[in-house]
Amino acid sequence: MKKIYINNMKRAVIFGKSVLLPGSNLVEEIDPKKFPSIGTYIDNDDIEVSEDPASAVKKANTQQAVDDIAATEPENETLQKNAGKRKGALDKLDAEAKAAAAKKKKETEAEENGTEE
Repeated sequence: MKKIYINNMKRAVIFGKSVLLPGSNLVEEIDPKKFPSIGTYIDNDDIEVSEDPASAVKKANTQQAVDDIAATEPENETLQKNAGKRKGALDKLDAEAKAAAAKKKKETEAEENGTEE
């Protein structure tokens, strides 16, 4: 059965085939007997188990995570609304990152060519 885990750390954590990126993730339930460290992470609030997809989707950091969580309850209007908003925010971040990368590339090329803009 799939569960929503929210990784509150700034690094990915791997439990067998389950990779928890920072933010919300929908993965197969992690067996605490097989991976006892999951309990420690949960006790320390480094990882949360969410039963509220509409809230969890707001913390997703990838388009795929948003889509996966939104698909758990396709008729849930609040979830779908929150998923749309989060995808919009992620699209904006992606566009800003691409613009910054293009600007940096242009600046680097200008420096290499000995021209300043």
